[in-house]
Amino acid sequence: MICSAFIEINLKTKEMAENLFNSLLPDNINIPKDLKLKMDVKEKRVYMEIESLNINRFQSTIEEILRLISLIEKTFNKGIKNE
Repeated sequence: MICSAFIEINLKTKEMAENLFNSLLPDNINIPKDLKLKMDVKEKRVYMEIESLNINRFQSTIEEILRLISLIEKTFNKGIKNE
């Protein structure tokens, strides 16, 4: 069984989308062979496609990505409030 998900994140600005994309890139080094992760950024959107044959790895990967996005979002919001 192949588990797959497509995530699209819409941000307020192109710069925020690029910052989010670049913040997530280092986490995608040395990923397991049974996991495919593709990312792209276009305009104000970040796209992620996740696939795995291992449902536990699939679930933990999505949870990790969502945790990172939440942390990055809090950082963005804190930066906006300080401006």
